[in-house]
Amino acid sequence: MDLKRIFKKNEAGENELDQHGQPILDHIKVLRHSKKQNFTQKKIDQGVTDGFMTLSKGQIILHAKPADLIYKIIRAPGYYCCFDNSKHGGEAEARQYTKDKYAGEVCDDSNNPAGYRKDNFFHCEIQETN
Repeated sequence: MDLKRIFKKNEAGENELDQHGQPILDHIKVLRHSKKQNFTQKKIDQGVTDGFMTLSKGQIILHAKPADLIYKIIRAPGYYCCFDNSKHGGEAEARQYTKDKYAGEVCDDSNNPAGYRKDNFFHCEIQETN
């Protein structure tokens, strides 16, 4: 995903500044995006703080021009089984689940040969544009 920040301008074409001397964000422009997107908590925190992103009803919304992008959250950060994508409460639970249910099977995920993984991001799919 590639975003461009567009700042408010005064009549002279200069950036308008807030009380702290920082430029005021008018909107974002999405230069490039994909159907599936992973958002880290840091990226979400930054977007919410800057005012161009909101989270509501299982969705991440990027308030952009000419249209908002709405992503449905498919998976939240946490521990998952690589075989069936089931979510688990922690590493020990994920390890035990994978051991019990998939004993002797080889995991196709070379980064997670034990058969479970920890996702540190929100895995999302685009829903619609306004």
